[in-house]
Amino acid sequence: MANSHMISDFYSKLDSLMIQLGIKDMPDRLWNCDETGLSYVVKPNKVVTAIGKRYVYKRTYADRGETHTLLGCVCANGSWIPPLIIFKGVRWNDNLKADCLPNCMVKLSPKGWINSDLFLEWFKFFKNASKDDDWECS
Repeated sequence: MANSHMISDFYSKLDSLMIQLGIKDMPDRLWNCDETGLSYVVKPNKVVTAIGKRYVYKRTYADRGETHTLLGCVCANGSWIPPLIIFKGVRWNDNLKADCLPNCMVKLSPKGWINSDLFLEWFKFFKNASKDDDWECS
């Protein structure tokens, strides 16, 4: 678990590195990406209970849905690039991209999760989408 000293030390090192790289005052060079799992299981939103009951608890039961992955990326200057969406599967279907954001990257993986090959492919997409010629990607 992080404590205040560890957090302060992290930001001190980050500040030093950003100064060393000459990007401290260049928000267009600072990007953050993160992935999240998405599940397509609809849970009921109504609860049936006795009239006048003071405390009502909601317990829902649903089948475990397929998990898909979304990788989003934003820049410190407020811009963003279209996301990477990974669906579970091995055979491509053009309908997968039908309702997606324009220019987003849509891929398949056996479990619907990201892996190192997909991340490298996304990073090349990021390099092109961020329109930064200084990135090196091999």
